[in-house]
Amino acid sequence: MGISTSDAMCMFLQQTVNIMGLPFQPSTKIVNKKSLQELEENKSKPLEKS
Repeated sequence: MGISTSDAMCMFLQQTVNIMGLPFQPSTKIVNKKSLQELEENKSKPLEKS
């Protein structure tokens, strides 16, 4: 893309702050029922600030 690693990390971190989450949807090829259930349960919960 023509940007440095440092610039890419700054962009990633700024976007994470802007949208209050990861700027992509994490995925895995192997998903079990418990993981899916936990994702659905936590979808509507607000993010906790630490």
